[in-house]
Amino acid sequence: MWRCLKKTDYVDLGIVVGFVAVLFYQHIFIGKHFGTPTILNDLFVLTQHTLSFTGASLVNGDIPLWNPYWFRGMPHLAVSSNVVLYPTTWLFGIFEFHNVYKPIVILHVFLGGVSAYFQRCFTQDGGRL
Repeated sequence: MWRCLKKTDYVDLGIVVGFVAVLFYQHIFIGKHFGTPTILNDLFVLTQHTLSFTGASLVNGDIPLWNPYWFRGMPHLAVSSNVVLYPTTWLFGIFEFHNVYKPIVILHVFLGGVSAYFQRCFTQDGGRL
């Protein structure tokens, strides 16, 4: 069950880190932002204003129940895609959008790979269903 805690498994985690580095090479090493004609362009366009409004409201100490900028106003907290209660959302109110969005996306892909690795390791028969 605890097979993943051997020193040789750091190679496997290094492969996960390498995969993320190759996948996001332009964004990590060259400094390209999401929103340029690359991957995740639509997601960037759809979420930039919502996350900026949410982050600014949270930093000001307000809970954004209502968003007056969409249509003629609509509920904001009730829409789960606005991620008001997500732990990293307040960072969008403090820092520039690109400086927060890129590391969060890369971190989520990395954590997904590490979580999949440990899920495989901690099952009794090596991850077979």
